[in-house]
Amino acid sequence: MVDLPLALSLKNNITLHVAVINWSEPRVTAIFYPMKKITIYGIKNCDTMKKTFSWFEEHNITYDFHDYKKLGIDEKSLQNWIGKLGLETVINKKGTTYKQLTEEEKLACNAENTAVALLLQKTSMIKRPLIEMDKNVWVGFEPTIWEQKIKK
Repeated sequence: MVDLPLALSLKNNITLHVAVINWSEPRVTAIFYPMKKITIYGIKNCDTMKKTFSWFEEHNITYDFHDYKKLGIDEKSLQNWIGKLGLETVINKKGTTYKQLTEEEKLACNAENTAVALLLQKTSMIKRPLIEMDKNVWVGFEPTIWEQKIKK
């Protein structure tokens, strides 16, 4: 019989699971499990990103943050995201960066090869947050999805 299970997130993507196995002879049993690596991509000062960071911290979920405004992004990652999510999902057409594009640049966003080149230059056009865990990718502030996929 297992009573009072407890899971604690530790550094280096390790989770400590603790339980009292037998109350007549109380002793603590600990099992260490590696956690899934989560990377959040976005821009640090974005309001949606701040909500995302708060949600992850409130749920004690560790993550790496990649600020693609400061660090940029590589072409392979963009192509991977577009392949999994589709071009329309990855490009943020509601933001000011997209709205400031010329008509020619907006047309370039309709084809993957020209869109990738533009996104490499104007990373603010990538929707955020973009979250990777293992081979999964999600975009947007979606706590319901995170509850189902990340916290299981």
